[in-house]
Amino acid sequence: MEILVVIPWGIDSGAGVEKNSTLVLNALATDFSIKVVVVGMVDESVRENFNENIEVDYIKVSRVRESILPLRAIIKESNPDIIIGNIPSSCIATYIALVLSGGRAKFISVNHGFDTGSFFDRLSANLLGIFSDKVIAVSEGVKKSVLLGREKTTVIYNAFDIKGIQEQAEAEIEHFSKPYVVYVGRLHDKQKGLSTLMKATKLAGQDLVVVGDGEDRHVVEEANLVGWKRNPFPYIKGAEALVLSSNFEGFGRILVEALSLGVSVVSTDCKSGPSEILENGKYGILVPVGDAKMMADAIREVVKNPFNKEELIKRAEFFDVKRAVESYRKLLYEI
Repeated sequence: MEILVVIPWGIDSGAGVEKNSTLVLNALATDFSIKVVVVGMVDESVRENFNENIEVDYIKVSRVRESILPLRAIIKESNPDIIIGNIPSSCIATYIALVLSGGRAKFISVNHGFDTGSFFDRLSANLLGIFSDKVIAVSEGVKKSVLLGREKTTVIYNAFDIKGIQEQAEAEIEHFSKPYVVYVGRLHDKQKGLSTLMKATKLAGQDLVVVGDGEDRHVVEEANLVGWKRNPFPYIKGAEALVLSSNFEGFGRILVEALSLGVSVVSTDCKSGPSEILENGKYGILVPVGDAKMMADAIREVVKNPFNKEELIKRAEFFDVKRAVESYRKLLYEI
């Protein structure tokens, strides 16, 4: 079975799409013939993320819509049995390319979440519910946020290499003079709620270390900003707690990464992701979106009374890559 997978690398998406895709595809490559098309202005070192059984091609564009014609040519040449697209905007481009190619591949769209306040994002997600043969949603919340195509939507949670995260967390990093809470992620205030995060940590009287980069660096300039790190896990392991302040998420994979290290978390209870990961507060504190005072109270509480480390790690193990791979394998054989 020939499978073509289109991954927008750094376009309209955070690193979660890339991380999840590489973990799942590397495991599936023992059973399927997989070709990956990386869309984005990246160099070919991206190849290092995939094992030797996976063929990797590149479409170097800065906008998703610019990938349509190059994708059409690749689909026409490779004639796959199944095409998998990621994130709504790229999935729309991939589906158009499939139609233009005249190919008859089955089309699976993976919905990693989207801004439900955006008309275009809502429209794209619902159109994909109509046109896709199957839809994968990364959480129940994402599935419920789309009105059309729910009957062909399967929820498959993001995949994690728990042991790998724990090993990487042993790396040495710079020393911070005071205990700190940590934020890890893209610096994008509209999605990530960075303004709320800054207000909350100030109210809590807690030092904040920020691991990440993006267009809204200025919002977090008063924090300890260490920038983007290929390996953020030592910073998480050394923290009193991890804080996720997002206004919306599809899943919120950084929460699982923190749990895998036994680090307590505070997260906004946005529409999809965090409440499922934390089982409605059993494994972390959930606060309303945009409420800096309640977030500050939660930070103080979790620093004073952290959650049981062993229970957090056990919860993270539920999301181990093996579970996701088995779900993907079953779906691919059934389609």
